[in-house]
Amino acid sequence: MTANKIGFSFAAYYRNEPNGKKRFVAAPAEMTYKKLLRNTTIGYLTVMIDRTIVGNILLVNIFIFAQSQHACQR
Repeated sequence: MTANKIGFSFAAYYRNEPNGKKRFVAAPAEMTYKKLLRNTTIGYLTVMIDRTIVGNILLVNIFIFAQSQHACQR
């Protein structure tokens, strides 16, 4: 990452399915912001961030955020 000045990277991973099987989730060769908005492929445990390039970003727990938004709409 350092040699190529890449600020954000992620990798492929296996996902455990409810039936006990594992499913391979491939990482795309590249990701743009527009593609990122339409795709939830990125597994947080595979993310590496170089904060000297990207800055200090916050990765939000979407599940907790969605629950809080749902509770506010009641």
